[in-house]
Amino acid sequence: MTRLYLYAHFLFTAIILTANLTILSCSSSPQHKITINSSPSKVKTYINQKYAGTTPLNFYISSSSNISFRLEKENYYDFAKKIKLEHKTNITFLLSPLTFLLHINCNFKPDRLYIDSNLCSTNKISLKAGRHKLTAFKKGYDLIEKTFTGTEAANKNINLTFRQHPHKCILNIKSKPAGARIYINNKLSGYTPLKLTHLKSRSYTIDIKKTNYISFNIITFIKKGKTKTVNAKLTPK
Repeated sequence: MTRLYLYAHFLFTAIILTANLTILSCSSSPQHKITINSSPSKVKTYINQKYAGTTPLNFYISSSSNISFRLEKENYYDFAKKIKLEHKTNITFLLSPLTFLLHINCNFKPDRLYIDSNLCSTNKISLKAGRHKLTAFKKGYDLIEKTFTGTEAANKNINLTFRQHPHKCILNIKSKPAGARIYINNKLSGYTPLKLTHLKSRSYTIDIKKTNYISFNIITFIKKGKTKTVNAKLTPK
């Protein structure tokens, strides 16, 4: 009797377990791999309000699921969307960069103005939020270089002041006939015609010599930021 009871209990338990396994097998949804990409990459990704990692990333989900995504990255607008995956295996999200308007004020109009090595033709420029480098050129003045950071929906004003280069003096030396030796402060500096730039504002002693011609001598002063031209008409001996 006891054996018969134990056998019946075992058979009943086996039937129940088999039925449960069958129900689980029929009710479970198939799982498949989903790859998440983004532009730009390395974006924080939240799946169903839970942090999943940074793109690109892979996860497994049932094919019929409705999944909510939220992507976040500094200097980009947050992206949120709910998607029914169905049979998708790859999803790419595009994030839009934050922008701001840059206003440039300057005491003189630059000859050339660059933002991040890009030539600009206006003093009002729309830029992506983040860090940028400005470079401004004007002949006869110091180079201006600035690094700045802009944020969303906030106009950025930059004031530039060109200052004359303290040593930006130019000396042009010519002679007739050409090809004469040039000595500046008793040092051979070249042959006519000659153009010297980035000189200091000061007095210079210039001697111009050529074989079979009388030497030409002059002391000249170059003012700060100015160009001086010396024309020597050599006389034959």
